[in-house]
Amino acid sequence: MTLTNKSWFAVGAALGIAAGCNALLDIDHIEFGESTSSSGGAGGVGNVSSGPGATSATSASGGSSSTGGGLGGYPPSPENCSNGTDDNSDGLADCADPLCTCIPEPPNNWNGPAVLYTGTVSSVCPDDWPNEIVHGFTSVSATPVTCDACGCGAANVLCTAQINFWNSAGCPGGAVATAAMTASTCVAIASNLFLSAKAGVPTVATTSSCPTTGGDVLSQSPPVLDDHAVLCGGAGLGTSCAGQDSCVPLPPEPFLGKICVYRNQSINCPNDYPEEHTFFSTVNDSRGCAGCACGAVSGASCTATTTLYAAAACGAGTMWNLPNDGNTCINVTSPQSRLFNFTGSGGSCTVTAQATPVGSVSGSNPVTVCCLP
Repeated sequence: MTLTNKSWFAVGAALGIAAGCNALLDIDHIEFGESTSSSGGAGGVGNVSSGPGATSATSASGGSSSTGGGLGGYPPSPENCSNGTDDNSDGLADCADPLCTCIPEPPNNWNGPAVLYTGTVSSVCPDDWPNEIVHGFTSVSATPVTCDACGCGAANVLCTAQINFWNSAGCPGGAVATAAMTASTCVAIASNLFLSAKAGVPTVATTSSCPTTGGDVLSQSPPVLDDHAVLCGGAGLGTSCAGQDSCVPLPPEPFLGKICVYRNQSINCPNDYPEEHTFFSTVNDSRGCAGCACGAVSGASCTATTTLYAAAACGAGTMWNLPNDGNTCINVTSPQSRLFNFTGSGGSCTVTAQATPVGSVSGSNPVTVCCLP
């Protein structure tokens, strides 16, 4: 059983699967295959487990399980509908016997023939229709997941500072230009007339943050199929019918007493098989946890230096180092670029919101089964 989602879980959907039935129930991309069981009596529930590397489900007939029960044990019909012989000595062979029926060939692009069971518990395939094609459902439910507690990781401290420029040496009067410095990247200076500058004291930027930790799925129960739809095929096809029809055995109760065809999509039924049944073959499980949040960084500090360059792009040549103290005036000569280098340290955040369960389970990948009237 293989998962593509973050979490993996056990699904008690494959109940009492008959020997030789190759079942496929893809639940949130969980594949059930290579199922084995024994038949006879009231079918018990197989314990279907999931996890990395799990590939099969096994069920046993007879008895019961705390997870539910399944129907099992359908011996072959006393009349073989495809061998031209009166097997049950009633004077009627193959489709002359009421235990058999003539059916039209499946229309183009339809699969079959097949027989269908629907019910609140699962069922194995009858011996006359031994191959499980799909184990599906029309309704699925699940309890919400539980979520791990959230926390806040180490603070990512960002710093900001202001730089002021003057067109005269000595930083006289008010600055003629001001810019905010927020990143340690080279920035071009728009004017080439500046002759002095001051770099302000760095402060912790409001964009500083702490990553959230925890808030993962702590426990997750498997989805529960509220009902079951088991589609079975593999019956021998007799030729005692006229034209293009085939002779096949009627399924035992509680299977629908009609022969069907199917498509792996939602589609209208063909004229020869007008009775429609639609169910899902896949459970889409979007359950998870969301909502962890951390507050603003507190208790952090910043140190910084600012360098002005006579060349563009902070290139080599004349440069001036400005202490980020807000007071020291440095005379410069028409700088062309600047670089703000900062170091943020310390700080922490507190949790402001805990994760809560989100998402749901639903059916997907519909299968349309169309049966004779």
